Amino acid sequence: RRIDHEGHQIVPLLTQLWKRFENSTGHHNLVDLRKIHARLDGFEYASVVDVVSDVQLMLKTGMQHYGFSFEVRDEAKKVHDLFFDILYIAFPDMEFSEAKNSMSFFSSSSN
Repeated sequence: RRIDHEGHQIVPLLTQLWKRFENSTGHHNLVDLRKIHARLDGFEYASVVDVVSDVQLMLKTGMQHYGFSFEVRDEAKKVHDLFFDILYIAFPDMEFSEAKNSMSFFSSSSN
C-alpha cells in the first residue's frame, strides 16, 4: 500500500508502468499491484507461494518492458527486498530464501 501511495517517489518507472497497465485495455492479462491486492482481499491465492510468484512475475514484466535498464532493475530490487522483508515478518516460521534467491534482476540473455 505504501508503494501504491508513494510509488511515484520510491519506484517511479515501475509505478508509471503499473498505472499504464491499470488504465489500458490491452494489458488486462498482466499482473500489477492492484490485481495482487484485489486477489489478496478476495482470498484468491491458495498459498503465499502463489503471491510470491505473482509479485516476481510483475517485477520481471516491468524489467522486460524497460529493457532491464539499471534504473528499473534497481527499483525492482527495492520492491522485491521490501516484499520479502514483509513476508519474513508476517510468516516468521516460513523459509523464503530459495524463492527470494530465484529472482534474477538481469535479462536472460545476460546470464
